[in-house]
Amino acid sequence: MNKAYLYILCGLLLAACHKVQFQTDRIETEQSIQKYLAGVKQELFNYKSVNYKAKVNIDDPKSSIKSINFNARIRKDSTIWLSISVTSAKVEIARISVNEDSIKILQKYESKKYMPRNFNYIHSIIPAPIDFEDLENLLAGNPFLWDHEKCQIKKLNKDEFQFISITGGIENVSTFDAHTFKLKQVNIENKVSLQKVSIEYTDYVELANRKSFSNRRAIQLINEGDTTNFNLHFTKIKLDDKLKFPFKVSAKYEVL
Repeated sequence: MNKAYLYILCGLLLAACHKVQFQTDRIETEQSIQKYLAGVKQELFNYKSVNYKAKVNIDDPKSSIKSINFNARIRKDSTIWLSISVTSAKVEIARISVNEDSIKILQKYESKKYMPRNFNYIHSIIPAPIDFEDLENLLAGNPFLWDHEKCQIKKLNKDEFQFISITGGIENVSTFDAHTFKLKQVNIENKVSLQKVSIEYTDYVELANRKSFSNRRAIQLINEGDTTNFNLHFTKIKLDDKLKFPFKVSAKYEVL
């Protein structure tokens, strides 16, 4: 798989969230937990369909690619479509179509390859129980892979609180603003492989549906001692548009 769009998948998909008991004197009461949950649900970015455009700057000494652009189109609970290009060359290198059952990849630059896969193929790239809804939430900037009935909630101070959970050696800590209920940061660590990912959400803007959206995401990946940083800047968000999802596989493509 081309490294550039593997970066996109890795940068956006690594996560997991389930139950664990934590020893702390700041765990909240059931009443305050419901208050925080209600606030977070109220702040979720909701849509019927959405068209994103974004630029990603990559800080990785092992990669010659320093910047990519992507266009993501989503019909809620139906289809995710991605087009990825290298900024410097202005050439589309990959196109990806995802639904609940499958992921299809067109490698368009240099050698042309078509890779149709079962949705579970994502799990061979990222060792986490990602599903289609999680992918939607990751792009939307919503909490992902969190079980609101099982996660512990911890009050840090008057301005911040966290959802904390762990399963299978993977710890997920999501931090929220205690006043606006906006997601501020997600930290995930695989205690077995020592892989880590951190996502910081900033530059919130209010859209036409009166929902806030994080225009900028700072993503850091640590894997086998190597650190890669991604700075993601959304340059366009268009809601409830009549979207097209072009995905033509010609005879020129080698099927893998």
